[in-house]
Amino acid sequence: MLSKIKLVALSLFTLVVFNFSNANAQGFVIGMKYNNAAVPNMNTELVWNINKGNCKLQMKTQYEGRNVSSFFYTDVAGNSIKMLEENPANQKKIFYTININSLMPDARFDYKRGRANILNETKTIAGISCKKVEYTTDKFTCEFWLAESLPDVKSWSRFFQSYPELNAIAEAGLSGFPLASTVKDLLGNLLASFETTEVKPTQFSASDFIVPSDYIDASKLERKK
Repeated sequence: MLSKIKLVALSLFTLVVFNFSNANAQGFVIGMKYNNAAVPNMNTELVWNINKGNCKLQMKTQYEGRNVSSFFYTDVAGNSIKMLEENPANQKKIFYTININSLMPDARFDYKRGRANILNETKTIAGISCKKVEYTTDKFTCEFWLAESLPDVKSWSRFFQSYPELNAIAEAGLSGFPLASTVKDLLGNLLASFETTEVKPTQFSASDFIVPSDYIDASKLERKK
């Protein structure tokens, strides 16, 4: 069951960028509810920790009677993602490093071309003004609400393989962070959606974007066998 949760988590999001020169910049903690139609009985909450040049994602899931909190970091120099479980049930604090080139996007979001269209609609989400954007591809349509006042995500988009909003922002040359989204296939069936519930200004330190020192690299454990 745990491996399935990890697999779903990895297929949903591949994230973040380290730029320690900006690590003390003003940031935000953004909480949102995420709905993955492929796993309808999984409750998912995402907590983004972002500033100008840094991002860390916490994914909280409730699935088959178990609560799991996972964190995701990326190592730009190593072109890899670091994934760990907070308070693991087996008490073994281990993080896993996965090369980003070995990850495949969720097949539902694996598209060849897309086009973004900014609509003349605005909406306030969690106290932040947003613009509506439509993103159309050969596999799905995505409507999302872009908060231009929040840190830009374009520099992170290449690390997210199953997050079409980020690709839309990068491809269209937009700026900001998506606070709500609905993704449907070409027949109108829901694939995924999210809605932000809270945006909190936060001052981060460099250590907030580093894997905690009490976690052990799983690859080192394997070499000892």
